[in-house]
Amino acid sequence: MKKGLRFALVSLPVLSLSTLVRCGGQPSQPANLVSTHMSGGYGAPASATPAIEDAGPIIDAAALAQTPPLAQPQIVTARQGTIRALVVEGRWTYWLTQTGDVKRAPTSGGPALKVASFGLASLAVSNGTLYVADFSDKKKTCTLYRINPDLSNKPESIGSQPGTLCDIVADGKRVAWGVQNGKKYDVTIFEKGDTKGKKLAPADATAGDDLALGPDAVYFDDGGQVITVPFDPKAKAKSIGQVTAPQVVFDLAYAGDRLFMIVQPSIDQFEGESLVSMPVAGGEQTVVVKQDSLMGNFASDASSVYWSASGTKANDYKDGKIMRLALAAGSTPTAIATNQSEPHGVAVDEENVYFSNDKGLASDADSDVLRIAK
Repeated sequence: MKKGLRFALVSLPVLSLSTLVRCGGQPSQPANLVSTHMSGGYGAPASATPAIEDAGPIIDAAALAQTPPLAQPQIVTARQGTIRALVVEGRWTYWLTQTGDVKRAPTSGGPALKVASFGLASLAVSNGTLYVADFSDKKKTCTLYRINPDLSNKPESIGSQPGTLCDIVADGKRVAWGVQNGKKYDVTIFEKGDTKGKKLAPADATAGDDLALGPDAVYFDDGGQVITVPFDPKAKAKSIGQVTAPQVVFDLAYAGDRLFMIVQPSIDQFEGESLVSMPVAGGEQTVVVKQDSLMGNFASDASSVYWSASGTKANDYKDGKIMRLALAAGSTPTAIATNQSEPHGVAVDEENVYFSNDKGLASDADSDVLRIAK
């Protein structure tokens, strides 16, 4: 499951996309995964762009004056408590609160409806069906539930097993459910509409978390070790790279034949977080952007990656941003929304980016759900 909401911090300069972090060693490429080489942008080697030291930004005042203002986000629904996770599909936006309530509202905006209540859960949606992976601390058990979009059924259990950590991720074709069980990380795949999952080969792991779903494999983080689990049950799981120590992976996503990770320096230090990418076959890690403030969960579509920057303590975290990086070579990060109040929980559909605003730490139980056009 996600590590929950992290609070506090300072703010962020965006660095050159050519800054690189190297893995230890060059793991072999699995035959069913293709690494995309990109020249320039976040795929470039460190030598592609010479470093310029002590060079401040060069601002063309005339051009700046002609830059149109960013569109303002629209409120989907307001005052929803502290939001831990956010997903969207079709006409519904779903979210999970800190108290375990699953709620939804129309993506076009409207009142919120409570769908169900759980404990320590994570959330995903696929083909209109809502999936919730719930962890019982008392029983040390993870259970996977599904809920019909018309809410005609109570949460239906489609899997349960012993475990201490559980996470879930989905796309339009399948749902992947991961459970840390002793020294093994078990992944079960549910194809479209299926209630009987297919278990993949277990991976050696002691702290599996942060699932990502690719077209032919699942990826997860194990204490900074990125591990791939192929869909073929006969294929073995293996490590494709170690994030440079002492860094901690907070979130993981698959986009454009690359993996994107939000990385923080240590488990209790948020300053200096980075967005890092690496090929799905393993290899060189690229620091896409580094900032001094808290980064929230991020999302991706076929063309871009999106994430939140929570803002600065000096401004009560009311100068947060929603950022976008196009996957095309040579792209640089851009803000699509500014002056947001500690945003996080990013999700996307075909037209919009959705996120939650905590309105600053003083009122963290009063989150809004918002949307802004891509």
